[in-house]
Amino acid sequence: MTISPEELEQRVKKSVTGGRELSTLWGVVQKVREITSNQRSSVKELVRVIGADSILTSKVLRFVNSAAYGFSGRISNIDQAIVILGFQQLRDLCVSLTLIKETGGAGSRTYFDRTLLWKHSLGTAVACKLIQERVPGAASSNLFVAGLLCNIGRLVLDQHFPKEFEQIMKLAKEQGLRLLDAERRVFNVTHADIGCWAAQAWCLDESLAQCIRDHHGPSGNRNAAIVNLAYVLTQVAGIGSPGEETLTLLVPGVLDTLKLDETEMARLLRDLDNEYQTLEPMFKIMTEK
Repeated sequence: MTISPEELEQRVKKSVTGGRELSTLWGVVQKVREITSNQRSSVKELVRVIGADSILTSKVLRFVNSAAYGFSGRISNIDQAIVILGFQQLRDLCVSLTLIKETGGAGSRTYFDRTLLWKHSLGTAVACKLIQERVPGAASSNLFVAGLLCNIGRLVLDQHFPKEFEQIMKLAKEQGLRLLDAERRVFNVTHADIGCWAAQAWCLDESLAQCIRDHHGPSGNRNAAIVNLAYVLTQVAGIGSPGEETLTLLVPGVLDTLKLDETEMARLLRDLDNEYQTLEPMFKIMTEK
């Protein structure tokens, strides 16, 4: 594709917002993120914001009434749901639901399965939280969302540049290339760069955008290193698919950066499988129209 990275960046940012102001749902999510980031905020503030959006309210209630929480339909108001989920998980859920909607949801094409990619993204998000618990000083409210968004660039390509993305998929398959290398051949950038630009267009935190950009080449960025490890662990665990059959390699130095050994890796894989099995039923709620 004969287009400079600079021009592509502008096209991506315009495409993901439709050349318009962000959707009403994005406005709700931004307010939720602001409220949940403030330690002085109250449940009443969140109820007022989320309760104003009937679709979001319905999804949150279905989520909290899923089998994973054991309430089986007994939670009927958003106040209770917020208390059960807690601020951080509520924020992660709201961002997740909105991103899935904004990028066209699940489904599949002949050359690409969006549902499998979303499952891989959710698995990566879960793995990020598990790794975060084991890495001293890695506390970050953005890590779950960073894991969820690590593949967002490929979804943007599939939704807004389908012909070029199909070319990338065919190139990788026919020439035995990694998708990253096929992306560079066609666009001179990768899905990580495109995901970063999309995050910026959606007005997400710049630290989150940089984490998405660096997750295949952390360069000392600890959060990006966590996402890279989570991405690979999710592939090894066989949870969904990032769009390619070949196993992604860890960026050199990631385990040293995170101070993790093989024993911890084995525990992470076991815990990831258990945690994801609990969350998978919620995936249907998150991706349904």
